[in-house]
Amino acid sequence: MIKRKRVSKLEEYQDVAGKWRWRVVAPNGKIVSDSCEGYENRVDMRKGQRSTLNALVRWAVFGR
Repeated sequence: MIKRKRVSKLEEYQDVAGKWRWRVVAPNGKIVSDSCEGYENRVDMRKGQRSTLNALVRWAVFGR
């Protein structure tokens, strides 16, 4: 039997006000990162998401 690695997942959703948000959920179900703000449309939400996640990767790899 092959054991699958549990990985974090990226969720995109609309809040009760209709704004777009994102969050990263760890395998244990805890939210480890989120958008902190609502976006009017999905395109802008994804731009903010990409910017934040790229910064996290740079920090994790280069320590800056």
